[in-house]
Amino acid sequence: MIGSFFGLRKLQEKRNKPETFKNYNALKGSVNKHSGKEVELDLTPLSDEQQREIQHKLLLQKKKQKYTALLYVVIVLAVLSSLAWFINNYMSSIKEREAAQKLAEEEQEQAIETQKRKENHKMYLVYAEEHFAKKEYKNSIYQYTEALKIDPEDSVAIIGLTRAYVYYCVAENENCTEAAEFVSNISKHSSNKTLQKNLSDTLTLRLVN
Repeated sequence: MIGSFFGLRKLQEKRNKPETFKNYNALKGSVNKHSGKEVELDLTPLSDEQQREIQHKLLLQKKKQKYTALLYVVIVLAVLSSLAWFINNYMSSIKEREAAQKLAEEEQEQAIETQKRKENHKMYLVYAEEHFAKKEYKNSIYQYTEALKIDPEDSVAIIGLTRAYVYYCVAENENCTEAAEFVSNISKHSSNKTLQKNLSDTLTLRLVN
């Protein structure tokens, strides 16, 4: 189309020139061959207004092409930006879910471990009392000691251990020094003055004898 246009322009500019008119038929045939159809060439010179109109149309076409290209670029950037945002949010949500799941698993494991420790602590206290009732004071001391490893501030275990040490000292004359230390500190763990006095008197009687 553009080739045909410039061919027409050349013919129109050289229409009045004798040396070029003889090539008119050859040029016309070339234009017809290029366009694929029979074209009757108009060799009338273009006016200034027509030339300005053509230039204006060409300028508008170039601007439209630039605008279209810019629009495509903006669309591509918008799509890429949206895709990046979606991927980022998707990955963040996955990480959040994984972190929440890991935290839930850790809390569950901690709860199971805490429950297990409580059960073991209770079991040690039960066994300690059973051994004490059978006058197996050494075994009772062991069970109370294991209970205190789980809960060092358990006053029940501390009082029971003190009592077991005192009776072990009285029965076997063993660990009397430890028994005296526990008796001296029992007031920190029990407000039962009668218990404190009985244990102290029992231990003192054994040490004196």
